[in-house]
Amino acid sequence: MFFSKVFVALAAVAVAAASPVAKRAAFCSLVLTPTAAVSSPDLTGEFNYTIGRSLAIAVPSGIIHNGGSTYTDNGDGTYSVATDLSAEGASDGEVTAIITGWAGETLTGLVSDWHVDSVTCA
Repeated sequence: MFFSKVFVALAAVAVAAASPVAKRAAFCSLVLTPTAAVSSPDLTGEFNYTIGRSLAIAVPSGIIHNGGSTYTDNGDGTYSVATDLSAEGASDGEVTAIITGWAGETLTGLVSDWHVDSVTCA
């Protein structure tokens, strides 16, 4: 009897642990052009700030989860930035709609403001 209760308890814990409670994220690629000359050798923090801040302003909760950005200098004055983001109280679809809506807009950064040339999200 004791073992059957332990088994039931362990099975319940396993089911609870396997439940999808983790927040997924919107994975997006942006092409950005600085509005001022940038000379920093590492713009990772700049892109994390710029994109994260812009999303935090756009979502009602103001709470975001930024998985971090990676970028490539395209050599033509533009930067390709890949990022994954989610927000408390917003679905991945809502986050994707917000981010894709930035195309053609200018986002505020620390080093420069950034014109969003294009955005794709998966």
